[in-house]
Order: sequence, then C-alpha cells, then structure tokens
Amino acid sequence: MRDLLSLLKPYSLRTRLIALATLIAFVSASAVGLLAYKRVTQVTYSLAVDNLGRQTEIISTRLGEAFRNMHTDAIIVSHTPPIQGVIRTIRAGGADPLDGSSLELWRTRLETIFIAMMETRPYYTQMRYVGIDDRGREIVRVNANQRGFERVSPDHLQRKQNEPYFQEGMKLNPGELYYSEVTFNRENGRIDPSLTPTIRIIVPIFNENVELFGMIVINANYDTLIQDQILDISPNVDTIISNNTGDYFIFDGYSRSIISSQYTLNNVYDPDPAITYAIAHPEDTSFSIQDTINYKIRYWLNPSIQNSYIDIITQIDQKEATQHANSIKYESILTICIASILMTSIAFALAHFLTTPLLVISKEMRRYRQAQSTQTPIFANDLNLPLDQKDEIGILAQTFQKLVRELEEREAKNRSILENISEAILVFNHKGEISYSNGSCEILFQLSRDQISHKLIHELFPNLISYNTDNINASLMQNTYEIIGKNTETIAQRANNTIFPADIIISEIITPQDELFCLTARDISDRKQIDIIKNDLISKVNIEIRAPLSNIFKSIESLMLNSREIMPPNDYSLLESAHNSCRKLSHLVNDILDVEKMSSGRLAYNCEDVNIIPLVKECVEHHLGLAQTYGVHFHLETEVETAWVHLDPNRFNQALLNLLSNAAKFSPSGESVTIRVKLSGQHHVRISVSDNGPGIPKAFRDKVFDRFTQADSSHSNQNGSSGLGLHITKTLIEAFHGSVTFDTVEGRGTTFHFLLPIVQPH
Repeated sequence: MRDLLSLLKPYSLRTRLIALATLIAFVSASAVGLLAYKRVTQVTYSLAVDNLGRQTEIISTRLGEAFRNMHTDAIIVSHTPPIQGVIRTIRAGGADPLDGSSLELWRTRLETIFIAMMETRPYYTQMRYVGIDDRGREIVRVNANQRGFERVSPDHLQRKQNEPYFQEGMKLNPGELYYSEVTFNRENGRIDPSLTPTIRIIVPIFNENVELFGMIVINANYDTLIQDQILDISPNVDTIISNNTGDYFIFDGYSRSIISSQYTLNNVYDPDPAITYAIAHPEDTSFSIQDTINYKIRYWLNPSIQNSYIDIITQIDQKEATQHANSIKYESILTICIASILMTSIAFALAHFLTTPLLVISKEMRRYRQAQSTQTPIFANDLNLPLDQKDEIGILAQTFQKLVRELEEREAKNRSILENISEAILVFNHKGEISYSNGSCEILFQLSRDQISHKLIHELFPNLISYNTDNINASLMQNTYEIIGKNTETIAQRANNTIFPADIIISEIITPQDELFCLTARDISDRKQIDIIKNDLISKVNIEIRAPLSNIFKSIESLMLNSREIMPPNDYSLLESAHNSCRKLSHLVNDILDVEKMSSGRLAYNCEDVNIIPLVKECVEHHLGLAQTYGVHFHLETEVETAWVHLDPNRFNQALLNLLSNAAKFSPSGESVTIRVKLSGQHHVRISVSDNGPGIPKAFRDKVFDRFTQADSSHSNQNGSSGLGLHITKTLIEAFHGSVTFDTVEGRGTTFHFLLPIVQPH
C-alpha cells in the first residue's frame, strides 16, 4: 500500500481519489469473491476429507481385524494343552508325568491344531512352536504349500537363534506380543526362492515357573493378507497401504484393483509421494500433495514399539473435489470487473466536486508561503479561504487560518524573547557570515545590527580561528565543531577593538538548505574580577594567616612542654584550650586551601601502584591516638592479603583519616569503629568504616558531600569540624577513579565505603 501511494504521489489529488476509489472497489470485490471461493473450496475440501476419513476408517478397521485375528490365533494356540504338555514331557525326559503322553504324541496333536487354524486363514504360510534351547530349535512346524499342509519331521526342524524376530521374542514378557518387519521368508539361513514377503507374530511361552521356554510364531504372506482385505472392501477411492519400513500397496479406486506394490527388500524402490509425506509428518491425518487430497490413519502393530505401524492412506484428485469452487471463481472475476467500472465512474464525479475547494486552499497556501519570503508579507485575514463551507473542507480552511494566526503570534513571541534576553545571540554559517543577531549584541559589541551583519564571526571572537592559518574557513569549522555544546571561555572584541572575556556556547542547526550555528555569549568580566579577588584572598590566607598560625601553634606547643610542671593548672588549661583552637583553625585553613586547589584543578597527586592492605593498616595504627581521644576503639578486619591500587598514598591517608575522625567523633564512648577491607567482585577492592553513632538524618543525606555542611551543627562546633572533610574525601577518591558511598540507619550508625579499581602492579 505504501508503494502504491508513493507511485501516485506525483499526480493530483483528483487523480489519486479516482485511482484509490477504483482500487478500493477492485480490492473489495476481489476480497468478497476470494472469500466466497475460499469458503466453497474449504467446504468442498472438508467434505472430501470427511468422505476419505470414513473410507479410511473402514479399511483400517478391516486390516486391524486381520492383524487382531493373528494375535488371537497365537494366543489361542499358546493356551492349548499341547503347549504345556511339550514342556512337561521335555522336562520329564520323554513322558508326560500327567498322562504319560510322549513328545511325539504332543507334537502330532499340536500339528493338528496348527493345520485346523491354517485352513481358516489362507494367508498363513507357517505356524511354529520354537524353543529357546538348542539355539532356538523348532519343536513343532507346519508349512502351507500348493499341495496342502506339510508336517515337518524332527530331522528337518531348524534353529532360529540368529533370526531378528527370535531375538525380539526373547525380550517379551508374559502377555506381550511382537509383529516382525516384513522380510522374505528364510529357510536354513537363506532366503526362500519363492521370495514370499512375510510378516510374523510372536507370542512368548512360559513354564509354570514363569520362565521363558519358547514362542509361538505365525508366518503370514503379507501380499495375500493385505490384498484380501482391500479387494474384499473394494473402496471407490485410491488407497495406499504402507508400513514403517516403506513397503506399500496401491489400490486404484476406479478399476478396483491393486495396480502397484513395492518392498524395500527389492533392488528397485520408488515410493509414492504420499508415503514419503506420511513418514515425514506422522502427526498429520489429512494433507494435500501433488494435486491430491489425502487422509491417513496409522494402525499400530506393536503399541510398545514406536516404529511398528501400518499407514492406511486414501486419496482423491483435488480438481475433482473442488470442481464446484472453480465455477464460483469465474463468477467472482466477472463481478470484480463490473464493480470496478461502476466505482470508477462514481469516483470521477465525486473527485471533481471535492477537490475544487481544496485547489483554492492550496493556491492560497502557496501565495502565503511566497509572500513570507518577500518584504511585503500577508497575514491570516488576507487569505481567500472557503471558510463558509459546513463540511470538512470548511473545517480545514478554518484550521489553516488558525494555524497561520498561531504561527504569527509564536513568531512575534519568539522575536520578543530573543530581543529582550540578556545574552547575545548570533547565527552564522560555515563561512562565518552572520545572518542574525539580537538586541543584546548591540549592547555587548557596541555595534548596530547592520554593522554586525557585515562582520564575520571570528572578527567578534578572534579565538574561533587559529593563528598563522591560510584556510580561515577550515580553521573556523574545526574550532567550532570542537566546542559545540560546551561552555567555553574565550575573548570577544568590541567596536573600539577593546577585548573582554566572554562565556560562549555553540549549538548546531541543521536545515534542508544549509548548516547553521547558533552562538550564545555573555560578558564575564565581573566574574573574572571576582576570581582575581578570590585568588588574592586565598593567597593572603596562605601567606598572612597560615604561616603565622603555624608559628603560633608551635610556640604554644613548646610552651606547654616546658611549663607543665611549673604553671598553675588553671593557666595550663587555658594554654591547652589555645593549643586546640589553634590546631582546629590550622586544619580549617588547610581544608579551605585544599578545596580551592581541587576546584581550580591545581591539587598535585603523586600516584603510584601500592598494596592497599599495609597502607590501611599503617593509617589505622598511626591514628590510634585519635581513637583514645574520643574514647573509642579502632578494629581492623581484612579479608584479603594483597590488593594493588593506583593512588597517592598521602592523599589516600588524608581521605581515610577524615572517615576515621568522623566515626570517632560520632561514636559513643566505649564503642568500636570497624575498618573492613575486602574484594568487591574481581576488579575492585572495598574499604569500609563503620560506626555506632546516631546515623545520618534522612533529610540531610543528599547534602552529605556538600561543602560546609553538617547534619548536627552543635556537634560540629563541639568537635571543631569545618564541614569540608567528606567533600575533600569524595574528591580525592574520585581522583583515583574510585567512588564513595554510604549506608546509614538513624539511631544505629553509619558505614562509609571506598570502592577502588584493582590494578596489576608494574
């Protein structure tokens, strides 16, 4: 359908409506005709399948009855007195202990039974009583031949141990039976010259101790067995009888005769396609193949053996079955032609009526579009649209007029926003030619819009091109693409050639006609001045506060060492307070300086490959005094002996000390702070510090790593915390390509985790 619409796209709407209406009529009539044809075909097919199914069922029942008769005969024979009489006589050594009958007498009686049964089954060729002793020697055997029935003397009885059917019979349990595959009859180990295709049924014989003694074997001429049943029924459809090995008979329903039979035993074997299909698709009961409809019933000879069956397949010519459906097909084709011609005429008249006002709307749309690109644009109220029509076309015209008005309002609003925004906005192409600038550009560059439009973008932003280049456009595009979407600090130039710092961001605009770039600029002179003041302040803190503070701290420390014994306790306590305050202030100054270096990217790292385990142990042992200060214990647990990481050992100690200090401060006196080191997967090592403190309040958790923040300001003031420790810790660990996380439960404690990547040491 999409391809058809694409094909009609170059044509007018009127032509497309006519074509589509004709197509719809054709498709609709075709669909109705096709459905009618398919429905009749389905019904005809179903009736044919039902008829085949009934006839197949009759044939299957008749064949099944013949095979059940073989089964019944074998069972009846197995329960006659001579069967057990032979067993007793052989076991007693020559005379039956019950009535004194000899083995020869029992053999004669059993032969008589065999002959009586074979007289009623003309397709039986042999009946035998085969023992398992003496390599499967036959005990009693009767053959059917052209002269009648032959009682085989003991001297001519054969051993059947090597025959496949004998070996299968040895596996049978009481109550089981076995149908052999169809083979040529063998005598004394060689194929009988008569080449009689033979199927056998075997029923096992057990003695009174349920021990296998022998088996009853009935040989049936497979040709005679199958043909007698089929010819007796004489179905009026073609019938194929095949077994699991591919042997088959074909019965012609027209001539009511067997027209073909083949066995896989023959050198030449050419199976019917229906047989091949039935073997490949055992689950299908009905199927169509080579213009025939087929129905199959599978009759299982040995239910316990998967591949021992006979397929009864009936078939009928598909053309004969669907003859009535073909007449429906021709009637449908005629209906399709008439409907298509009628619908084309109606579509032509309707298309003319409907498309005339649409042509008017299309003409006005083109006029509006052309006017927008000129100096004299037209507005929504100037369009001559069919607004008075009360149908969909009138709604379309009103909608178009409304859209034009909304477009005009939106353009006016956008112009107002762009003109009044504080940032300067410029649009330029790949040559650097400026096609648009807003009102803020006049203030920022002290140029009029007309003057700006005659300049190139790199005349306003000199750093957008590289120095000493011959190809300005290529340099401009290379530098532009490198900073697209990124906030970039650069320099800008005003009309009087004065330079000022600017923060710019460039975005790419792809249009069908050209590739444009939108540049937004802001004067950051004030911010740069603030940065200068801040840097100056940091420098003064470092020079004028840090150094004197260090001297004061060392002086107080020296004074405390020399005056402890001679100074009054109250005065010494004041000296200790001054010492602690000086130490806290020194830590605060150091933290502030570290944070400033981190923010500006000036903090130096001396990274190397180290084994994290001794590094953690050294840090914990070195700061045991911190634990004593707060009355807690540091407890180190390591689940791994070696884990190499790449980091700055001093900065890592600083980060870990911050966690140890926080855990000690917030843990109750007498509690333990647990430090654990273990692997996290195959590629990371995890260092955890756990305390039993009050936990982190839920409302504060998102701010844990912010600068100058504390969940409990009173506690922080009491312990001299600056609120910078966790921020510094997170920044340091992330510099080592690691991460910092925490788990906390209010009232029970907090655990902070370092996750660091493991490396191979160099």
